[in-house]
Amino acid sequence: MSADQGNGRCPQGVQNSTRIGDLERRMKTIENAVLEIRDRLLARPSWLVSLVITGLVTACVGMGIYIVKNQPASAPATGPSAAGPPAATATTTGAITP
Repeated sequence: MSADQGNGRCPQGVQNSTRIGDLERRMKTIENAVLEIRDRLLARPSWLVSLVITGLVTACVGMGIYIVKNQPASAPATGPSAAGPPAATATTTGAITP
């Protein structure tokens, strides 16, 4: 009987223990990699948030372009002449006055 067998550790047991230790180290490395990937994925916004942000930005840009394109060529005039002639109004008697 060899010295290792007397301690309850046969050559196959030593080899298995070494292999188990290597596999545990590899498993820890893979576990850390998976956790890192998960953390990176959780830091991103969801598809719903991305679509909402895209929609809001598109609406803002569209409204901005609409406002810029529909500006009058010159500054708007002020005062009574800017509105044009006064509109015809009806009186309490039913007569229309200009």
